[in-house]
Amino acid sequence: GTIEKNIGALNKNIKYYRSRRQKIVEQIVVLTEKYERSLTIYLDYLDNNLEIEEALNLGFSTDSVSFYTAWVKETDQDRIFAIAGDFNFVRIEVIEPEKGESIPIVLRNRAIFRPFEV
Repeated sequence: GTIEKNIGALNKNIKYYRSRRQKIVEQIVVLTEKYERSLTIYLDYLDNNLEIEEALNLGFSTDSVSFYTAWVKETDQDRIFAIAGDFNFVRIEVIEPEKGESIPIVLRNRAIFRPFEV
């Protein structure tokens, strides 16, 4: 074919694939809206299982193993590491919050009245 015919055929292909891409994106949006909650729960489930598997692979052979997930205030972080350092088989893995994840707020339950002695 001539250069002009080849360019025309390529432009036709580009138009077709752009249209196809747009339809696929629209389908993804519909499916995401429909299944977002289920997919998010399943993703969290997979993340948790992956973390457990990684911990087991890096763990020690013992009769019992405990895993804890917790938020730690930045001001308490050094103290936690110091306490954990006193034990032989403790491993702490720091995980940064994911984008959009809400960080818990520290609440202090202060007494309304101060105790007093008569």
